[in-house]
Amino acid sequence: SITDYEINILNQQYKILTCSEFTNDIFNTFGVTKPIQYIPLGFDSDSFYQTNKKYLEDKITFGIMGKLEPCRKQHKKTIQAWLKKYGNQQRYVLNCALFNPFLKPEQQNALLSDIFGGERWWNVNLCPYMEKNDLFNDYLCSNNIVLAMSGGESWSLGEFQSVCLGKYCVGLLAHGHKGWMNEENTVCVKPNSKYPANDGMFFIQGAQ
Repeated sequence: SITDYEINILNQQYKILTCSEFTNDIFNTFGVTKPIQYIPLGFDSDSFYQTNKKYLEDKITFGIMGKLEPCRKQHKKTIQAWLKKYGNQQRYVLNCALFNPFLKPEQQNALLSDIFGGERWWNVNLCPYMEKNDLFNDYLCSNNIVLAMSGGESWSLGEFQSVCLGKYCVGLLAHGHKGWMNEENTVCVKPNSKYPANDGMFFIQGAQ
């Protein structure tokens, strides 16, 4: 949903461009009257490509990425489910590229500690922030399976790039994900409910 404040801002524009048909539907449902155009995002093949390097050939590697948000992006639920199934098992590795520039380091560390229960998992890699596309491309190529279980997205660029590179995906078939996920490229998990976006940090009930 969107607030009256947000509807007012959108109705001041000449035209609205979005990268998600889901966003278009929400805007129309809640009374945005200005023209809206859907422009899906594309794959940047200049920056992202198969490196043909050998990574952990004897392991099955999973990747989870994005701005660290335990609630909206469901990082906590997804990682804890993975740990329950594969934690400290030799054949599996989880590569986490989770960094939120809007958090202080101590906030980020506290969230990660909560997600991992304060324990050390020897088959989980916490990757540092990658400032260069070539580093991030290496990260994308190093994973066999990408986890895209976010509870609300307009697209999910890193996960989309992974699928374009031929990676398997396990993803929530909802919101912006429906712009690129299908039964051919993703093990699709269909939603059965909604929950409030309120996390007390980035989404606050009643805020403008």
